[in-house]
Amino acid sequence: QVACGAWDPIRWGIGDPLWQPPEVLDGRPTGPENHAWSAGLVFAAICLGYNPVEVALQVVSPDVFTAKTNAEVWHQARELAWPHFFVQRSTFLSSLGPELRELVGRMLERDPRERCSTAEALAAAMAIAESQGVRLR
Repeated sequence: QVACGAWDPIRWGIGDPLWQPPEVLDGRPTGPENHAWSAGLVFAAICLGYNPVEVALQVVSPDVFTAKTNAEVWHQARELAWPHFFVQRSTFLSSLGPELRELVGRMLERDPRERCSTAEALAAAMAIAESQGVRLR
C-alpha cells in the first residue's frame, strides 16, 4: 500500500513495461526477486546489444510503439511479448557463453521463486569476470 491508496503500476505509470518482470505486469505481489529479473534483463541487453523482450514484442506486434499510453504498452507487453519471449528465450540465451547463459537464464526465470537472488547473481557475475582474468578486488 502507498499513502495515496493501493499500488497500481499501470495507473501510476511508473517504469517501462518492457523492462519489468512478468509478475509486475500481472499485478501479482512483488519482492526482491524483481530486482534479479530487472538486472538479468539489463545484463542480457548489455551482452546482446538489445532488450530481448522489446524485440519479442516488435516481432509479434510491429505497431507496438504506436501505443498512446503506458497502460497500452503494459497490456501489449503482458499479452503479446511475454509468451513470445519465453518461447524464444533459449534462442537468445544460446548466443551467450555457457556461464553467462546459465546466470542470465536463472535471473530471467518466469517464476520469481525459481530466480536466483541478486546476491547469488552478483557472486556468479564476479566469478565469471575473475575466470576471464578481470580483477575486481
